[in-house]
Amino acid sequence: MDDQDLAKHSAIMLISTMAANFFNYLYQLLMGRLLSKEDYGVLYGLLSLIYIVSVGGAAVQTSVTRYTSKLKAHKEYGKIRYLWDFSTSRTLLLGIVFFIVLSLLSPLVSQFLNLDNVWYVVLLALFLLFSFILPANMGFLMGLQKFIDFGSANALVSLLKLLLGVLLVLMGFGIYGGLLSLSLASLVVLIITFLVLQNALKKKPETFNLKSIYSYSGLALLAMFSFTTMTYLDVILAKHYLTPDAAGEYSALAVLGKIILFAPAGIALAMFPKTSENFEKRKAHSSILEKALLYTIAIGGFAALLFFLFPNELVWIMFGDKYPAIVPYMFRYGLAMLLFSLANLLMSYNLSIHKTSVAYLISLALVVQIILLASVHSSISDLTNSMLVSGMIATILMLLHLK
Repeated sequence: MDDQDLAKHSAIMLISTMAANFFNYLYQLLMGRLLSKEDYGVLYGLLSLIYIVSVGGAAVQTSVTRYTSKLKAHKEYGKIRYLWDFSTSRTLLLGIVFFIVLSLLSPLVSQFLNLDNVWYVVLLALFLLFSFILPANMGFLMGLQKFIDFGSANALVSLLKLLLGVLLVLMGFGIYGGLLSLSLASLVVLIITFLVLQNALKKKPETFNLKSIYSYSGLALLAMFSFTTMTYLDVILAKHYLTPDAAGEYSALAVLGKIILFAPAGIALAMFPKTSENFEKRKAHSSILEKALLYTIAIGGFAALLFFLFPNELVWIMFGDKYPAIVPYMFRYGLAMLLFSLANLLMSYNLSIHKTSVAYLISLALVVQIILLASVHSSISDLTNSMLVSGMIATILMLLHLK
């Protein structure tokens, strides 16, 4: 499939990703309104930890997308079926292992995050049961370039999380309800994606050597872990270093800022299988990246401009008059997220064409960020500045690697 389809498929992914992000932000908005500042800080800190701990699922999705698109390029659908059967059993086992390990570590995690209830962490661990197997299914949908199916599933899991989360919180379950909704939504969508793939992959399984997938997955995991940690570590450390009220305010700032990170995310998702397939067919793929960069800058830049021009209005729309203290930091944090969105696109491009050495550079960027956050963290302004510098470093390193 040539790069002329990028605009159409990017539009599909953009719409579905925007729908998913809309439901995610509505979830955050309603949690911020229904819970106290302190409870909201706890919930968002735990959600940020979920994003980092479950990054293995993102690596699985990336690896599966890469190799599914590779096999699709050579029309080896029997091997795709074999890879799906293999991935299903292994990712379920990984989820069980992570659930057990994090549950056992729940007292230590609770202590670090200043929580008085270990069951919050146990509920977080329950989500990990699905955090590998569902991304694997999503990776197969993406690798097969079933963009509508992928986008629908992606939006549905966010919608279900929203509806179930609000319902459970209104029923009096508080933070428990906000966390439990993640696992319930993932279970429903997991069943749906299984049915879709079962219908799409009817070929008899054809075995093949998976050694190259393991080596690729290891570096993809390192890259995805480093990038995801960079975009969520600040919220976790805010919960550790700041007062409960300030941590809640920083969580609200991060929720708004992530709009700029996630708004163009569908472009990277649509680009990945296309550049990967063209790479396997030895066709030109740099023009796809150029278009993806243009779309990302246009969308992310427009959102950052809104942060600069209307910070008070955006905060009021999202949270009412609950978080006026975050207005001065809106543009800086938004600019940081724009830089991270560019770094993510460039990292995804390199992984799609099997340039896995990009993992080492994004890991270096993470090390620099950790040093920054550990050195200066006494206020919301300090954390915001550290994120802006981290975004610059990550983007520069990705551009140097591309050159």
